[in-house]
Amino acid sequence: MSDRVFVSYQDIDRAVLDDVARLLVEVGFGISGRDFTRDELFVVGSPLQQLQAATVAIVLVTTAAADSAAVAREIEWAIEQNKGIVGLRLDADAAMPHSLYAAGAELLDISSARDLAYLPGAIDAAARSAKLLELAASRGSGSGAPCHRPTGPR
Repeated sequence: MSDRVFVSYQDIDRAVLDDVARLLVEVGFGISGRDFTRDELFVVGSPLQQLQAATVAIVLVTTAAADSAAVAREIEWAIEQNKGIVGLRLDADAAMPHSLYAAGAELLDISSARDLAYLPGAIDAAARSAKLLELAASRGSGSGAPCHRPTGPR
């Protein structure tokens, strides 16, 4: 079975969501989201359960994403669940959600052929980074203090 990605989005046209899903499936990933899945085995379950079944959260950066409480909550869940996070900008003028920046996520642009070619590598890198952070957190800093995922400037 292929790795599964969770797609987080706000106010997106269903045809655009289908196009993104098709892109992710073509590069070898299963897909689910808050109210979207292309795999009938994953139709049931809450958004959190959908995310728990994934290895990486893909945040679709649209003009509505930066102010979306649902997107911010799903990024928070991804961090809590030790999932990798990648941003995929769909709208050229869209602001990056602060929580996506704070999570240290890489942001790719769907209009860039170079970024699209790199997407599978970015997903893999995000998954590996999340696993390394989880391992570091479980082992501590070496000084006895816990190790936390970086959150960036506030």
